[in-house]
Amino acid sequence: MGRGAGMTVNSDAPATFEYNPFAPSFDEDPHPTYSFLREHAPVFFWELAGVHLISRYADVDRLLKDRRLALPGQEPDRPEPRTEGGAIHRRLMDNGFFGLGKSDHVRVRRLVTPAFAPREAARRHAAIESIVSAIVDSWGDRSEVDVVTDFARHIPVRVMSHLLAIPEEHDELFVRFSQSMLATVVPWLSPEEFDAHVEVFPPAIEMITSLIEERRVTPGDDLLSQLVSMCDEGDRLSVDELLGIVASLIAAGAETSVHLIGYGMRTLLDHPDDLAAIRADFSLLPNALAEASRYDSFAKHGLSRTVLEDCTLHGVELKAGSKLVMLVASALRDPAVFDEPDRFDIHREPTRLMFGAGSHFCLGHALARGEAETAIGLLLRRFPALRSAGPPVFEPNAVRRSMVSLPVHLR
Repeated sequence: MGRGAGMTVNSDAPATFEYNPFAPSFDEDPHPTYSFLREHAPVFFWELAGVHLISRYADVDRLLKDRRLALPGQEPDRPEPRTEGGAIHRRLMDNGFFGLGKSDHVRVRRLVTPAFAPREAARRHAAIESIVSAIVDSWGDRSEVDVVTDFARHIPVRVMSHLLAIPEEHDELFVRFSQSMLATVVPWLSPEEFDAHVEVFPPAIEMITSLIEERRVTPGDDLLSQLVSMCDEGDRLSVDELLGIVASLIAAGAETSVHLIGYGMRTLLDHPDDLAAIRADFSLLPNALAEASRYDSFAKHGLSRTVLEDCTLHGVELKAGSKLVMLVASALRDPAVFDEPDRFDIHREPTRLMFGAGSHFCLGHALARGEAETAIGLLLRRFPALRSAGPPVFEPNAVRRSMVSLPVHLR
């Protein structure tokens, strides 16, 4: 599905309603649209993409845990790969967390969870802080920077490269692979669009395989060495499972944290009283950033599922094979769950839904949040006068509200 396709949709919603996630106004503030969907069309058929959008918290939370729905890559009618990149994509999807059967998923998750526990994220805090400090130091005496292009965009790839001990010469391939992994999870790509995205997969998997072989010969104290040891110690991780997990880490590591940092900073700048409270007491920052993720999520179209048998939801008939897309950003503003959902409240009890639900709760969430907390905390401490220098800039994107610029004054 290209962005140039028509934007009108058909549904049971009022005829005047048009779902257009590519409009600049949607990137700036999608919540009026989400509010309309929750109230009038909680199961909304978006004809352009051929998917049903699910917008209420209770439905999103329940469906993400429902084993009667197929996860991405598990669809019974998925076509055979047409290219080498497509075959590798299937191999990674089948052996990553989303593609494993129940018993294998439980086994693999149990094995790797200790590597992503909060205490491990805390242990890596010093490395993250050193990376962030080096980026800030490189600015010299500049008085204005861009939070996205000068800051957030550089942090996750350097952190993940450090944790996996990936040489710097692979950074560009690392980022391209991450972006392509995320781009291919949506259910509406044409075969040609899909093939274009997975062109990067052969060189990327060659890079990952080479790094794995290096760790077998010369293990280190990095995360990849930990995972390789789990693969080599007998009935633990298979080689394909190891590749799938590393690919998933790269995909999540290079993009999610960028947006957590960018949107977290934007939300704080838009709420100066709360920002002042955080500057007076930095212990408020972790909860404030969790609330920022709820209040202004970067996700535009969230996790997808495929219906395996005919069913009905809110009076809408869903045939087997129907594609469902969870609007997590809408769910996180649902007034049925949150008091005053449109108010940013740094003391609100955080929710985990933005990192998935059930057994597929994001294992790397502690690391992603740790990066955002360290990055924003250091920025606020180093520059007490930091303030907005202009509005954010977005670029069209079908999956996320892609903020590409957020200028700030440092002094």
